[in-house]
Amino acid sequence: MEDDYKRFILILLISLSIYSYPVINSYKEGNTIEKEIKLSSDLYWHFNTIKYVANTWNLPREVQTNSDAGINGDLSKENIRSMFHSPLYYFLGGFVYNLSPGKGLLLLEFLSVVLMICANIFFFLSLKKISNYFENEKSFVTYSLIIFAFLPVHLYHSGFIHNDIMYYFVYSLIFYFFIRFAVNKNKKNAIIFGVFAGLGLLSRLSAIAIFIALAIYIIFKYFNRKYNEAKLLSYSLLTAIVIGGGVLIRNKILFDSPFGDITSYFKERELFSGLAHLARGFWGGVYGGEEKIFFLVGLASITLIITTLVGIKKFYNNSDKINLNFLLLVPLVQFGLTVLLGCDPVYLIKNGVCFGTQSAGRYFIPLDPIIAISSGLVFSQIKKRMIPLIVIGISMIFILDFLAAF
Repeated sequence: MEDDYKRFILILLISLSIYSYPVINSYKEGNTIEKEIKLSSDLYWHFNTIKYVANTWNLPREVQTNSDAGINGDLSKENIRSMFHSPLYYFLGGFVYNLSPGKGLLLLEFLSVVLMICANIFFFLSLKKISNYFENEKSFVTYSLIIFAFLPVHLYHSGFIHNDIMYYFVYSLIFYFFIRFAVNKNKKNAIIFGVFAGLGLLSRLSAIAIFIALAIYIIFKYFNRKYNEAKLLSYSLLTAIVIGGGVLIRNKILFDSPFGDITSYFKERELFSGLAHLARGFWGGVYGGEEKIFFLVGLASITLIITTLVGIKKFYNNSDKINLNFLLLVPLVQFGLTVLLGCDPVYLIKNGVCFGTQSAGRYFIPLDPIIAISSGLVFSQIKKRMIPLIVIGISMIFILDFLAAF
């Protein structure tokens, strides 16, 4: 067996034990929803929706968000919230919940673990696809996978009932199948990539960033006279729209907006405090960082920010061998959309404060594989014996921060 696969299996087993810890701990303590709600304020929103879907196989128009809505998720009392999220996670969750409703919470937590392990598998396959195009491919694959598996956002999603976990898994597929297309540009690979891009929108509305990035990328290819590639990616975009567009139509019909009643959450906000909230949400794990190791979490985060910025340049400069710039464009588009949703520029100029909705750093899922690959490129090119210890040390800091929440 190749060394890459031996290391991969070891990392997979370690990540499985880390991701499973909250589930096992929850089971030992009676699997009470009260503890879960302290760590995930939206839990009832998602859990009640899953139970409703498990009972009716329809997505509810609205659902109770502050307490358990009964075994079927349909006991409406107060604090009703519109259900404008994409449906894929709730239907998969409904199927899993029906396997044993009495242990539904435990099964759904375990589903998150399984989906995150699957995301690791497809990220490893992505690394194997591109490793031949970079130097020191063995250490590059190992370092990138370790970083990816234990990033704060990655760890956070492995332990909770939330629709983001579905998008995380699907995005790992999108990432992999775009790389397949980049390696072998043909109509079949373009359509397969488009299928998973469409499933991305059925997993989470923020996947609209993929559609916008793809449209921009197609235009860029066209103006650079890469007509065949532009045509193939147009098939991808059309396929994605056909598969994923239904969720936007549903929201437009029910809420008069393709993105639901998101504007009802708009209010005045400070620009810099909002950006700080995003940064701490992205790097701070479950609840913003364990105070006892907050300095170490900050140091690990700054290290990866620096290696990511350096590595992105290497990533971009390698585009003459394999062009993966679309994968860089997606998180950029998502960040731009997040800033615009959180801070109306016209309102900011007129009033000196932002007006919009506060997003969360944990939503920047497309950034995780870029951080892992870019940092992996940098670390793999430094010929120092301390580098493996540094990579493992960074991951250990994030793991300890994660486990401290449970």
